[in-house]
Amino acid sequence: MPTKIYSKAKILIVEEQPLAQSYMKQSLERLGFQQLHFADHANSAKEQCLSEEFDLIVCSFNLSKQQDGYQLYEELRVKHLIKSSTGFIFISAETNGSLVHSVLELQPDDFLVKPFTVQELQVRIERILRRKHDLQTVYTLIDDGNDSKAIKYIDTVLNKKNNSYSPILLRLKGDALLRLNRSENAKDFFKSVLDIQKFAWAKVGLVEALIANNEHILAQRMLKTMLERQETRLVALDLLGRLEIKLNQFELAQSFLSQAADIAPRNISRQKSLSNVSLINHDYEKSYLTQKDIASFAKHSIHDHPDVYLNA
Repeated sequence: MPTKIYSKAKILIVEEQPLAQSYMKQSLERLGFQQLHFADHANSAKEQCLSEEFDLIVCSFNLSKQQDGYQLYEELRVKHLIKSSTGFIFISAETNGSLVHSVLELQPDDFLVKPFTVQELQVRIERILRRKHDLQTVYTLIDDGNDSKAIKYIDTVLNKKNNSYSPILLRLKGDALLRLNRSENAKDFFKSVLDIQKFAWAKVGLVEALIANNEHILAQRMLKTMLERQETRLVALDLLGRLEIKLNQFELAQSFLSQAADIAPRNISRQKSLSNVSLINHDYEKSYLTQKDIASFAKHSIHDHPDVYLNA
């Protein structure tokens, strides 16, 4: 990567452990990064994101002062305190399944398990900064809400030969088509992508387009196949739960949402849907237990509100 990108890259390190923060500082300075900023808790990180525009945030999951890393990243994204062109890397010593699945559902740019070497850190950071730099134009269009222009720009770039970012650009285009509610176009697009390569994200996109297009039987058929693969099981359970709610099949919806919540329990929106369908099914115990989970995971998050504690 060009040296000027290194020297200009503005990086925020969110880490509450002094020794870990010192290690990150020394490691990044050794790699040539000069504009380093530090926060030892989530509130400090949010304050800095309000006044500075960072190229990369490296965040410890294990923050203990109010918000943890998951809650911080969720709020940064929902409140648009960071741009799509800002890279985000989670670091954590924990690798239990529910944590990893919950974090990956937020779709950070990377997840780095402690302990890691300087070389591992360098590879991850370089890859993310290079991609964010090279795709700056399309990320800016998306952040500005110009999805139509973003699609045109992506098509122009894809027409050039030997584009190493083709899979990423294709995914961004598919997401833009779905946001524009162009479900028929999105369906044809994702099918064409899957004819070339069986990307998991393209399968998910096709299902979302089918559901939006009210092609429920085809969507169900695809989702049941996706349940069999570990990489798509969680998203398939989530989509099946939402689809069955749309079809007023509330017992099936509860079953699918409950399985998804067991895998990744920190998705508050899904937990609320699970609580609601449990009430519809007169499964008051399940609704109560789900409300307890919501109250636990919502504390200090953007979902923290008196209402979440009323039924817990």
